[in-house]
Amino acid sequence: MADAAPTHALAESIAVPAVNDMKIKAVDLEDELHFKFWNPVHYYKALNQHRMRLNLPNPGQFEMLHKEIKTTMLTNFTFDGGRADMAKILSPNFQVMHSFQMGLPGQPSAYEFAGVYADEHTMMHGKMDTDFNLQARMNYGFTKQLQFKAQAQVMKNDSQSMLQVEGEYTGADYTANVKAINASPVDGTGIYLASYLQSLTSKLSVGAELL
Repeated sequence: MADAAPTHALAESIAVPAVNDMKIKAVDLEDELHFKFWNPVHYYKALNQHRMRLNLPNPGQFEMLHKEIKTTMLTNFTFDGGRADMAKILSPNFQVMHSFQMGLPGQPSAYEFAGVYADEHTMMHGKMDTDFNLQARMNYGFTKQLQFKAQAQVMKNDSQSMLQVEGEYTGADYTANVKAINASPVDGTGIYLASYLQSLTSKLSVGAELL
């Protein structure tokens, strides 16, 4: 009989949830599951968590898919005549280059002057030949993932002149890019492209380009 009082006190101290409280919690759980079922953000977060667990590599740039094939073309490295390239480093971030090319009899010789500037966030490159044809490009990294790129070409023949601007975002396992060539928002002319490249496995990537 001596142990009856403490046992009774212990039983009273244990809180037993009421039936109404259990019903409310069940209803709350049902509402939460219903909300997640119709909430696209929930599926987006779940997909991101699954991609993080896979630890997939970045697939690279869409425009670089055919680079290896293009560099194997012998026409990129063959020419008639003689050629000499000289470079001078003026500072850790800036250098200039001179290119001389002597053609065969009946073909004019050519000279190009080029300059390159590069630092942690910016890269600028430009060159001009004896006909005052100018080619320039610039890359600027706002962050490690987000980059802005621009290319310009001012030629003696106006039909060959062009301006291209693009923005690129590099994710952990994907690359997204938007590009505009000779775009004119006033009259809506120009060429607009968007591309997306996604890694599915460590050796397989798929992508699409919209023109």
